[in-house]
Formats: sequence, C-alpha cells, structure tokens
Amino acid sequence: MPEPPEYEESAALLRRIAELLYTGPQRSEPFPVQEIYDKLSGHGLSIDAALKKMERSELISLDLRGAQIDPLGHGKVTFAQNAIAEVVLGRTYIARKFSRAVVHIIVEKADGGETGATGFFVSDPPNSLVTAEHVVRNRKILRLLDDSEREVPCESPNARLGPDDLDIAIIECRTPPDVEPIRVEWKRRAASPPADLIVLGYPKIAGVYPGLHHLTAQLQQVAIEYPSGYDSLIISATQPGCSGGPVLDMRGFAIGIVKQENRLENEEGISSFFSATPAHYLSKLV
Repeated sequence: MPEPPEYEESAALLRRIAELLYTGPQRSEPFPVQEIYDKLSGHGLSIDAALKKMERSELISLDLRGAQIDPLGHGKVTFAQNAIAEVVLGRTYIARKFSRAVVHIIVEKADGGETGATGFFVSDPPNSLVTAEHVVRNRKILRLLDDSEREVPCESPNARLGPDDLDIAIIECRTPPDVEPIRVEWKRRAASPPADLIVLGYPKIAGVYPGLHHLTAQLQQVAIEYPSGYDSLIISATQPGCSGGPVLDMRGFAIGIVKQENRLENEEGISSFFSATPAHYLSKLV
C-alpha cells in the first residue's frame, strides 16, 4: 500500500533500521552504530535523525561513548507489531496514512431523507467495513464516499449487526487497492488512561460540505456498562457524524469504534462525555 508521499522515505528508513536492530540471533545485545551506517550507506544525516527520533520514542538507547545502540523491550514489541514508523513519526503520519480507509456512509432516514456517519476498512477480517450498529440498523445504505468525496464501489452493502447492547456492525465490501486498511487491536484493555488517541470521522458542520475530521483525544476511562457488563471506552472528544469512526492509538491500531455522545444530567446542568465500543468485540462478528 502506498505511504503518504511526504513520509515515504523516512518511514522506509525507519523500518530498515529496525530490521537490522531487532532481527538476528544477537539482537538482545548492543548493536554497533557504525554497522547501521555501513549497511545503509548514503543515508548519513537521515540515519542520525532517525536514531534520535527512535530514542525519543523509547525504542532504543544510544550509548554515544561506546558508539552503540541498545535495543529496548518497547522497541522489540513495536517492531513485532510492525508499528515502528507509526510510533516514531506520530499523529500526523498516522492520520495521513489511514485517512483513505475512513469513509462517509450515507444512509436513508425513515422520512426518505439522507444522513451521514462514518465507517472504516479493516485488515482483519479482510474486505470489511466497520461501523456502529445504530448507523445502519433498519436503514438502507445509499452510497459510500472516500475522503475526496469519491464514491467507493460496493456491490451489495449489507450490514452484519452485532449482538444486543454492542453498537458494532460490519459491512462486506472490497477494500480499494489504494487503501491501507486499519489493523484492529484484538486484545482486551490494550490501552489504559490517559492514552493519546486519534479519532477520525465525518461530523456535521453547518454551512460546509462534510469532510474528514481529525480529532486529538485521550482515553479517560475504561468503564463497564450496566446492565450488559460490556466494556466501554470513555474518550475526551468526538463529534456528531463521527459515529462508526475509528478510535486509533499511537500505533495506528483501532482500539475502538465511536458510539455516541452521552448527555449526563446533574445538579449543575448537563455535561457531555463521549464513548466508543472496544474494537476487540468485533470478534463476536467474525
């Protein structure tokens, strides 16, 4: 899948460095810095910058006195998850890389009008578009649009709905060849507060055409819903229209699916909080 053009070179270099550091029989031992330069000749200054960024991301430790690199446990895990570029290059890279995977779902309302929400292509199960159950229940899917408002072909966009009290659905639809599908975090409670998050979706903004919105958020709480007993992610930000959109962690994994804005009445008035269904519950639909 194509990388964002402005990140293509740096992402490729990070992955090549990581492959040298984290593969092979001696990769629990310090690694000579010079070996990196020798094996990746012609990238001198770029290697310097890449190693410094990897150290800031706590993937490696640089021993400048001994001219060695100590691979750290976090780096080994991140390499095994194929998330080195995401962790090092950060939020903007992740948003740019996966924007094409996030689509605007247009559905028909009961009165015959149209409304929109969000869905996203995932890598597993393949050729699957994930959204929230309330977006598609008892509604006809009229069309799917990408982040350039071009129609995404889908022969028969029928949704498979989640069990009661789980606001998730999967639409069978072939992933376009130029889309990098989003990986799902299948592990329960893989993230804990106050983890940094990225929320992508198509909110309704008065006076403008819908466009892909990028929200910076944090995980505030992993709550247990009553009476279902299911986990729910309480996050700091989303917008109406983002329902069904991905909640990404800083590895670019989907840890949640935007559910709704919840309004809580109290003595001081009404406060709002936002929730998402943990993505690992998609296993109930696979």
